[in-house]
Amino acid sequence: MKKNMQEVLHSQDPYLFMARSITQTAQEPVLVLNSDLTVMAASEAFCSCFDCEDSEVAGMAFSEWEREEFLSDQIYKTLKSFRRGEIKKVVSYTTQKGDFQRQFSVNLGAIPAGEEDQLLLISFREQKREKTMEEANEQKSLQEVLEHAPALICILRGPNHIFEAANENYLQLVNNRDIIGRSVKEALPEVVSQGFIKILDQVYGSGEPFIGSEIGVKMDSGSGTRQHYMDFVYQPMRTAGRVDGIFVHAVDVTEKVEFRQKLIQGRDELQNIIDTIPAIIWITDKEGKSISLNRNWEEYTGQSVSKALNMGWLEQVHPEDRQRVGEHFLECNREQKTYSVSLRLHTKDGGYRWVMDKGAPKYDSNGNFEGFIGTVVDVHDDKMKEQLVREKEHKMGSIVEQATVATAIYTGREMRIEMANDAMIRLWGKDRSVVGQTLRKALPELEGQPFHDLLDKVYTTGKTYWGREDKVDLLIDGKIQTGYFNFTYKALRNEQGEIYGILNMALDVTEQVLIRKEIQESEKRYQDIILSSPYPIATFKGEDFIIEIANDAMIESWGKGKNVFGKPLLSVFPELVEQDFDKILSDVYTTGKPFKGYEMPVSLFRNGKREELYYNFVYYPQRDLYGKIVGIVDIAIEATPQAELKKKLEQSEFHYRQMADLMLEKVINTDPQGAPIYFNQNWLDYTGMSSEELKEDDWTSFIHPEDITQFREQWQSSLTTGSKLETEIRIADKDHNYAWHLSRAEAVKDDQGNIKMWIGTNTEIQRLKEEEKRKGDFLKMVSHELKTPVTSIKGYVQLLLKVLENLQSTELDKMPFKPSLQRIDHQIVRLTRLISEMLDLSRIEEGKLELQKEKFHLNQLVDDTVQDISLTNTEHNIQVKHDLNCEVVADKDRIGQVLINFITNAIKYSPVNQEIIVSVVTAGEAAVAVQVKDKGLGIDPKDQEKIFKRFYRVGGENEETYSGFGIGLYLAKEIIQRHNGKIEVNSERGKGSEFSFILSTV
Repeated sequence: MKKNMQEVLHSQDPYLFMARSITQTAQEPVLVLNSDLTVMAASEAFCSCFDCEDSEVAGMAFSEWEREEFLSDQIYKTLKSFRRGEIKKVVSYTTQKGDFQRQFSVNLGAIPAGEEDQLLLISFREQKREKTMEEANEQKSLQEVLEHAPALICILRGPNHIFEAANENYLQLVNNRDIIGRSVKEALPEVVSQGFIKILDQVYGSGEPFIGSEIGVKMDSGSGTRQHYMDFVYQPMRTAGRVDGIFVHAVDVTEKVEFRQKLIQGRDELQNIIDTIPAIIWITDKEGKSISLNRNWEEYTGQSVSKALNMGWLEQVHPEDRQRVGEHFLECNREQKTYSVSLRLHTKDGGYRWVMDKGAPKYDSNGNFEGFIGTVVDVHDDKMKEQLVREKEHKMGSIVEQATVATAIYTGREMRIEMANDAMIRLWGKDRSVVGQTLRKALPELEGQPFHDLLDKVYTTGKTYWGREDKVDLLIDGKIQTGYFNFTYKALRNEQGEIYGILNMALDVTEQVLIRKEIQESEKRYQDIILSSPYPIATFKGEDFIIEIANDAMIESWGKGKNVFGKPLLSVFPELVEQDFDKILSDVYTTGKPFKGYEMPVSLFRNGKREELYYNFVYYPQRDLYGKIVGIVDIAIEATPQAELKKKLEQSEFHYRQMADLMLEKVINTDPQGAPIYFNQNWLDYTGMSSEELKEDDWTSFIHPEDITQFREQWQSSLTTGSKLETEIRIADKDHNYAWHLSRAEAVKDDQGNIKMWIGTNTEIQRLKEEEKRKGDFLKMVSHELKTPVTSIKGYVQLLLKVLENLQSTELDKMPFKPSLQRIDHQIVRLTRLISEMLDLSRIEEGKLELQKEKFHLNQLVDDTVQDISLTNTEHNIQVKHDLNCEVVADKDRIGQVLINFITNAIKYSPVNQEIIVSVVTAGEAAVAVQVKDKGLGIDPKDQEKIFKRFYRVGGENEETYSGFGIGLYLAKEIIQRHNGKIEVNSERGKGSEFSFILSTV
């Protein structure tokens, strides 16, 4: 029912202000009416006693009141007959409601209000039925209401403002000075220069009241001057229509004003701490839009804070992470659950770095969700090291835990304590032995209090319970202590949505009940931020840099123990002077400019020995409420392992580059995207350019125009898939002469398979290519030279065989002319095939093997080929099976060449079992397979891939028994692949082989 005093003041109604002041400070049932007998205000005790609300009775005419339990004709008649100038009247009456009788004594009084008006004050005191109070005691009761009110009240008379009366509170304000009968100027000389006499003169002269809100006044306390702040009313008093005095009603609001100033100072100091923490701090509203970032955001990303507001910060997230991060954050915001994600963030240097972005929901004092608060920490250097990542996550988890309120988790309906942080343990006044116990066992003092029922209701319904300043009795240090807490009970659910426990978050607000202790709590929170931070933080006071505060992390980092407090920093660490830290500290203290050090070397005596260390730190000036520098805040993180590792990496890279410069190959290193970062000396000597010029001009511009398109396609494929690169290209030297190179590239990956960099080599193979060309020219020459005489021999042999077929001489039949000529013809056929294969090999290497495709019946080709081979080889039984009849579009002669190779190989390697089966079968949709199966020697699995390489022959004890150059199967594979088909082999040593080729059907 109480309204804020400031709200009343803003109404600009001095009479309402006076009425509210009286009822808000009265301890007894009190009503204040105006001269029309309309209720202006009712005290809390009145509303409680008569079961009503202030808002219900305010503005109501007393004559229309229908509550018989406190309204009587006697009171109403007395009020109607109340004349201006009367001070008090006492009435008493008894009311009857059912069987219950209540007896009251009632005081009535008048307070001047304007020239002709007055306020009527009604004070009720309920008496026991057996006791009747005297009229004098009733009058005294009304006097006590005014006398004991916490307001400051006095009456000034005449134009010189002579003190006529003052209550005890007013006398305490003026240090109990003798003021009655003296003017304000004489009694309180210190207020003369503060403008109050002028205001009093204005009120006295104009007859208009004056209302002051939080007006400062300096009063002499006897031992010095004390600053007060007042809410007050100067109300003119009249006699016979003329102003002859001023009624002063004031409320001392000094503590409220000073508390607000303290809070503002604490908030500013907290913002300074946030800005100096070496991490990005962000805050969002309940819609998930960014409303605040500390300056580390702009320093890290290069994006201004204004552009990052709302959802602008997502523009700095890597495109591959942006959608995932944005959706995950909005999901966490909707569900008000903890947010944690790793992402790549664009930096002001133009690159991307891995960061850990974490946040937690925040609530106001009423438990209403306000948004998120979180941090962004660079974890790029440690991203690839799983252990270091876990340590950072643990540290960040600790920061969140320490920055939030006391937290505990209870599981099961029996409320077993699964987890409780240190803040909650301290809140309970217990130790960690309670973890694992049920709440009833750990805190038996909660029996008889409502919390077990509340927890059970949350567990069974799933509805969150918000407690605001709830009273809790806890057994602490052997005795029951009463505290007041803001807390929540929130149901926890598993993946199936079933409730398995309750999250309890609590904040002790006991000390906030009193304003004085609120100030102490504000100061404590400031120190807690420092002391609970996992980062080493210390504050140094004054020009001598006295160690005032240092958290455990800083104490541990110093290695000096806790006896350093109150000592000058440079006396504890004199070795800092020789390293010029005294100058750095003095510069920060005198100029107010922060100093930041990154991996700065520091030599310290700690734990009894001198150590060479490296730190990331900031010295930040600490200011008081008036902006004066009073000390320095030191926030530091030891970076010794990182700095030493960086040195080792630099040394390792130096050795690597020395070794690369000694290599004959042209060595290049690129980043994961293929951008060059290093060329060895051989590259520079070959091209005649510097490393910077090669990076700027694109080294691939040195590749021959006929090779560059294919190379770039293969290189891009490797960058995309992470596969190795191996190809032959021509690279120009500084004289623009091209030489053949074997170009290789291989990715360097971390333990998680992520590409860290590429290492490439280019080995000159110009001489090898020239040798291959000479070999090809030789093969062409030999083939052409052999083909001419062989063709002639074959012609003569065929002529003689034809002549012999026409001769019927008996003597000729007895002579072995015909068998001999047939064997000669067979050998010539083999020699002709070998020559053709050598020519085909040369054409393939030059890329000139042409296909004359036509549509033909594959089954007919198989029959004709088998028939031709059977005429010259009568020892083997070649069977043909047609499971599919089809036509194909292909080079008929080349397909026949492949089939001849398969069948002749089957004959060659089947000296004992001479049965060979040739089959035409279906090989899937719109495909046909031609299979040649023998029961010969077979092929080992290790040789089955190698037999399709040129010049390769399977080794064995009887290798010399089988003729051939090892190019037949190589040619067969090339021919089938150029038809977009494939060759398959299925073989087992000692049991035979099955070769097949597959083509598309028409």
